[in-house]
Amino acid sequence: MTPEPVTSLRPSFADHVTQVPVGDELVLHEAGSGRLHLLDRTAALVVSLFDGERTVEDIADAVTAVFDEQPERISDDVHRLVQDLAQRGVVRS
Repeated sequence: MTPEPVTSLRPSFADHVTQVPVGDELVLHEAGSGRLHLLDRTAALVVSLFDGERTVEDIADAVTAVFDEQPERISDDVHRLVQDLAQRGVVRS
């Protein structure tokens, strides 16, 4: 079976993850392990769009509309964040 391209994945948080806003940043708390993941305001904006409906490509497009930055760079950053959080078991897609 060929893996699904990252751009078409629809990320959402794993059931064991709680989101705790801290100012304009976000802490992700993993129940059970107690692990914490601190996200800066940009990453917090990105993960606020993880609803299981939007694709990674949709999320990158939405973030591009907010920031004055090259779309390719934003897309790469969003993809990297999704992959990193998925590898940590925080996000499912």
